[in-house]
Amino acid sequence: MLNTQLLGKLCLFPAVCLGVACADPASDDTEQTTDHVMSTLDRAVDYQNGDFVLLNEQAIPSVAVAGAEVRVWVSRGAVDEYRTVKQKSGVQALPEGAAIVREVFRNGALEKLTLLAKGPPGTNPELGDLWFAVVDKDGNILPDKAGAPQVGNLAECVACHKTRVNNAFLFGI
Repeated sequence: MLNTQLLGKLCLFPAVCLGVACADPASDDTEQTTDHVMSTLDRAVDYQNGDFVLLNEQAIPSVAVAGAEVRVWVSRGAVDEYRTVKQKSGVQALPEGAAIVREVFRNGALEKLTLLAKGPPGTNPELGDLWFAVVDKDGNILPDKAGAPQVGNLAECVACHKTRVNNAFLFGI
């Protein structure tokens, strides 16, 4: 399960934790967003338990991570919507609570998991309420090169996904 100790500390300051929701830290909205992030991360890290569907048995080259291959898992309630993703346009938005987990392999070994999730309305309106996380196989949130935890409105993820506005900000496989 997810190591939530670090996330819990960060979520005392939700704008730092999510980089998306700038609500008052004492508000119910902030608590709901924090609860959503923590429960989604817990569920996503346990992706092989049957709540997620593997879309590609064979790992395929990653377009986001040079030299890596990925396998994509989608939360059961969002599989049909995700399968509508086209390389050009015409996709249904994911339902709230949906998550996509990418197993990222390098030289055949699992290196990390990347997560994209659909938050509640207002989480990140500029990107369809999507947020991101990068964790190790045990659910520990990985730091970026500057040491910041990789969870929330991650600039590197947003830069690519924002180009996919006609596909609900998603890439298909």
